[in-house]
Amino acid sequence: MTDERTPSADRDDQLDAFFVYGTLRPGQWNFRLIAPLVVETMPATLHDHVLYGRLLPFPYAIPGRGRVVGDVLRVDLGSMPEALRILDALEGYRGEGQPNHYIRRTVSVVTGRGALLSWVYLASMGASRLSPSQVIRTGDWCEVAGGGGEHR
Repeated sequence: MTDERTPSADRDDQLDAFFVYGTLRPGQWNFRLIAPLVVETMPATLHDHVLYGRLLPFPYAIPGRGRVVGDVLRVDLGSMPEALRILDALEGYRGEGQPNHYIRRTVSVVTGRGALLSWVYLASMGASRLSPSQVIRTGDWCEVAGGGGEHR
């Protein structure tokens, strides 16, 4: 069961992980933007979400019946303000109530060590324009993007 929440100041100071499922994954183009701040990576799965990305330059995840394959990127808590600055800018997240390309939420993802609470960026603007033909049934964007996604 996925626990999806809006950001909360109470948790902001303790959350040290991001669940990434597209070009921010290790081996993908934009990982280099956050790599200097990453202290650990691990494979993870986000359940109860669907991944869109076929014939798109970068993927979008939204709540639904499915799963999204990705990685958890852990950063040192002292680096979180910089990590949030970098990733919010990349993902077009300006804050609650603002026009955002992606929205930032906390979710519970499953890793080899069990459940972990992480930030994730989910589709916001344009989500209504996604079509069933763009769903990646395996939930793994790397299967359709290859190793070098060049955009977001």
